[in-house]
Amino acid sequence: MPTPSVDIATNIWPLLQVIIGGTIASIGGWTVAVVNQRMTRKHEQLIVEREKLENLVSAIFDLELWLKKEENCYLFSHPENLEPSPAARITTIAVLYFPDMEPAAAQLMVATDNHRSLLMDIRLDMNTKNLQKATPDHVAILAKENTIATVNAARQKLLIHAKTKMKELLST
Repeated sequence: MPTPSVDIATNIWPLLQVIIGGTIASIGGWTVAVVNQRMTRKHEQLIVEREKLENLVSAIFDLELWLKKEENCYLFSHPENLEPSPAARITTIAVLYFPDMEPAAAQLMVATDNHRSLLMDIRLDMNTKNLQKATPDHVAILAKENTIATVNAARQKLLIHAKTKMKELLST
């Protein structure tokens, strides 16, 4: 006759196998779910970053058109440009989504503000002299100060950052 301890071990061993196997399967299933969720979240985050980067680059190009409208307004008495500056949108996107681009975006904002300030000064001089168009002297001031070159350099710098970032995002 078998001893009672052998009977218990014989009866418990299959139960322990089921419990251990079930535990391992549960842990494995949970781990797969967690890893899958993290991968999905990372993929969704990459999609958002790409979209925001596209918005940033679009705003950088919009800035060029906006500045032309500003020049027409101030230098040639065209209707006032009531559109908000894309520089604010550029800075906002950089601050919120791409902190490494924030200094370049801030440089662009300052350069844009300086150029617009010069245009406003010229417009004030034109108003004082009751002029409808900028004179050669005004054009000479623009050429001497060359604030638009600073804006373009800052735009180019930010575009290079954006291209580098997009390559990085596309490679992941």
